[in-house]
Amino acid sequence: MHPLEHLTQLPAVDGVAMAALALEHIPVSASIVSAIRDDAGTVTDFCIEYSNLAASAASNDRTEAYGKALFEIIPAFRDVGLFERYVEVLETGTPYTEENVRLTGTYGDIEYDIRVDVVATPLGPDHVLSVSHDRTSEHEVNVRLTNVQETLSRRQAVEQQIHEVNVGLVDDLVQVRRALDTGDIEAARTHAMNGAARAAGVVTGLRNVIRTGP
Repeated sequence: MHPLEHLTQLPAVDGVAMAALALEHIPVSASIVSAIRDDAGTVTDFCIEYSNLAASAASNDRTEAYGKALFEIIPAFRDVGLFERYVEVLETGTPYTEENVRLTGTYGDIEYDIRVDVVATPLGPDHVLSVSHDRTSEHEVNVRLTNVQETLSRRQAVEQQIHEVNVGLVDDLVQVRRALDTGDIEAARTHAMNGAARAAGVVTGLRNVIRTGP
């Protein structure tokens, strides 16, 4: 027996198919969208027919989006190329997956800037099951980690620079002393300016670390 046949034979719960309850409560966003076609049969948009609890978490009335076009709710749906991919899913019958898709925009009073992994699966000639896993928090953590690593690298570079400057300053001071002992004021001035330039470079490096730190 095919697994789907097993699924359809599972007992209903309070009159609701168990498969429907499973879709309702899975911890990832899932929506069923249907194609909107023009008179020539060309897909021009997709309409939301159902979204589960996870997909509707940001809405006070989860059904308010039902019947609305995706372009109205998520304008970025076209901007990032998802519309074309969903049309291909219908035309080819082949599922589509993409990781770390960024969606930004507003819907009513809600502003969003999220990163999601997307899976789109055909459900017949006009419907697509759209599943997305929110990666926003994970992405933000990765960005912070990258910033910290870059800051640590800059600090290590500055520490190395300070060490090298210390060595150079000692040499400059020795050369200044020798020049003064021999009465070579110009050489003493040159070595003193070299030491000042080394110190200024360290100060600039420290300022950059502080300014761009996490």
